[in-house]
Amino acid sequence: MLLGLCLGTLVLLAAASVLVISIWSGIQSTIDLLQDQAVFAIDTVEARLEEHLMPAEDQLDFINDLIVAGRLDPNDDRQMEDVLTGALAATPQVDGLIFVDTDGRLRGVGRVGGGAYWISEDYAGGPDVEALTDDMLNLQGGGWGDVVWSPGLEIAVQTIRRPIIVGGEVIGVLGVGVSIQKLSRLASELEDDFGHRVFILQGDDMVVAHPSLADDVAAIERGLSPEKPVPLIDEVDDPILAAIWDEPTLPTEDISGSGVLSHMIEIDGEEWFYVYHRIDTFGTVSWLLGSYYRGSEFEDEFERLNMAVIAGLLVLALGVAAAFYIGHRIADPVHRLAISAQRIGALEFDKVDPLARSRMRELDEANGAFNLMLTGLRWFENYVPRKLVHRLMVEDREFVSEEREVTVMFTDIVGFTSFAERLPAADIAQFLNEHFALITTCVEAEGGTVDKYIGDAVMAFWGAPEQQPDHAMRACRAANAIADAIGRLNADRRARGEQIVRVRIGLHSGPVIVGNIGAPDRVNYTIVGDTVNTCQRLEQLGKLFDGEADSEVVVLISDVTWRALDGSTAARAIGHHEVKGRSASIEVYRLDT
Repeated sequence: MLLGLCLGTLVLLAAASVLVISIWSGIQSTIDLLQDQAVFAIDTVEARLEEHLMPAEDQLDFINDLIVAGRLDPNDDRQMEDVLTGALAATPQVDGLIFVDTDGRLRGVGRVGGGAYWISEDYAGGPDVEALTDDMLNLQGGGWGDVVWSPGLEIAVQTIRRPIIVGGEVIGVLGVGVSIQKLSRLASELEDDFGHRVFILQGDDMVVAHPSLADDVAAIERGLSPEKPVPLIDEVDDPILAAIWDEPTLPTEDISGSGVLSHMIEIDGEEWFYVYHRIDTFGTVSWLLGSYYRGSEFEDEFERLNMAVIAGLLVLALGVAAAFYIGHRIADPVHRLAISAQRIGALEFDKVDPLARSRMRELDEANGAFNLMLTGLRWFENYVPRKLVHRLMVEDREFVSEEREVTVMFTDIVGFTSFAERLPAADIAQFLNEHFALITTCVEAEGGTVDKYIGDAVMAFWGAPEQQPDHAMRACRAANAIADAIGRLNADRRARGEQIVRVRIGLHSGPVIVGNIGAPDRVNYTIVGDTVNTCQRLEQLGKLFDGEADSEVVVLISDVTWRALDGSTAARAIGHHEVKGRSASIEVYRLDT
């Protein structure tokens, strides 16, 4: 879990950081892209508008230069008609060119259908001549005027005027008119390019250009007059444009400091996004170049971003899951190794299975080394008492030889030599293994330690390495358990017609030297001393009873062991006996089994 958690957390932090940065960058990029698109659209509208109108200024400059240079006589109608007609042909967006002198005479050309017609009017002596003259004198270089109604052309036009100055005096004024209908056609073309509605307003409510007005002359003329040369925003068939100045749901803001403004309005449950830019180039009243978008178009962009976020989160989740899975795959063999090591620490070799090979080199090497160790320990277990090894592991110290009061047991099979002569070697080994297993089980059940196997004999003791104040009682209980087990074994052997097994057991208590005894590189935890020798002689003394028919197991104990029992175990005295290696006889008891 810790490994999976660590790997998963690292993947989560790394991938989440990248994802958050990517999402933030995506959001900012999407917003910037949408804003850039809006600004680009308005900039394009302004550029195309200037491209459409500015040639009118070039025409004024051209004709002005001709008159000032004397190459064009403004009083020569024939010459004026030729020059103005040619200029009109060169600029299809221009609908009229006129010249008005200081006497009130007007001459010019106007566009009609595919051709041009000559205009010649004389306003001399009229009431408007003086005002016209004053107006020309105040032009101060001329410039764009506001949208006006042209009675001659019968259309609304955007005008630009320039005084003609010859010899320091104003001799007249040139005027150029561009029809609003052609601006609406320009708006229609831009709408086709961008896929969004494009419009131009004069002020806040007068529609200078709108796609719906591009081809409908009647719509332009309907209700229009010199007092109202263009329709109002609620007079064109565009409810979205008509609502532009309603209460916004998002306040007006300057997009990225570009001067292009935007705001959002909800109309019939749907949001609309307006972008627009005011210019003061064409007339005394500012123009508003604008476009609007459905709010859902922005939602579509962010929906795609949301899908990318969901995909990123899914990949993140898969990455974390994969990290936990990999962590589990790495940790699982480590976990099995740890459990197996714990069982080995408890000397439970029979509960430990060999570890499987691993694709990871380090784990494979560790598992291989562990399996070799397990094999060695299982063999080691056969040679060293498990209880002793466990005690050595727990105390983790060197067992220094010391004197200890213990009870020693020697067992021996009666007549084993002659018994073994009749059996093959494999059968003898199997018989001894089963016999030693029986003895060892009974000894270890009472907390005893099997010291060694000597031929067909077993040497065991109680009272070391653990302190066991009742070591004598434990040894006697183990002897009784051995007798019961031999009895059951012989019952089976009789049933099979086999020879029964007879065993002699000797028990003696006393002081011994116990500890690790042996060469520096090979030691044995054992006991030595006269007590051991006396116990072995006591077991041999049991030969006195080998001939008794009912004596399958004879257990002889010394008087020292008998006194340690405090009469709690049934035994009978068989007298004093001399044993080899002792100068005085000892009193011997036979344990009732």
